[in-house]
Amino acid sequence: MSTLDDVARMRLISQRLIQPLNTPTDAVRHMTCTQGQDLPGSTSSIALRTASRSLAQVRDAYDSGSIVRSWPMRGTLFAVAAEDLGWMLQLTGAKIIRSTSRRRAQLGLSDAHLELAEQVARDALSVGPLTRTELMRAWAEGVTP
Repeated sequence: MSTLDDVARMRLISQRLIQPLNTPTDAVRHMTCTQGQDLPGSTSSIALRTASRSLAQVRDAYDSGSIVRSWPMRGTLFAVAAEDLGWMLQLTGAKIIRSTSRRRAQLGLSDAHLELAEQVARDALSVGPLTRTELMRAWAEGVTP
């Protein structure tokens, strides 16, 4: 039978706080995803699970696009390995779109609006990563009702 100390130790090990991984991407991939709505907190949480414990290394992983923040489930922002986001959204995307249809209708957003917004985003991102402000600007300039 495990003692409380054993359970606590196992949790620290499974969370990679004792035996950290090499890169932020490895850490995020190990956890599948991690809560990401609080960027400073999420960045620290990821850094604690890397050998370097470096916030700069996590920011570099975001900047390079190897980890991203998105809404793969529950309408909550998560940090995920970029390579994993596609399969996550394939599993959860239809449910998320169904669950948000009423709110989109309240806002007057049709499927055509969503398709246009997606195309504008894809075009804008084809040249490289964008900040949220830059993407919002692209939508403001490229999406009309």
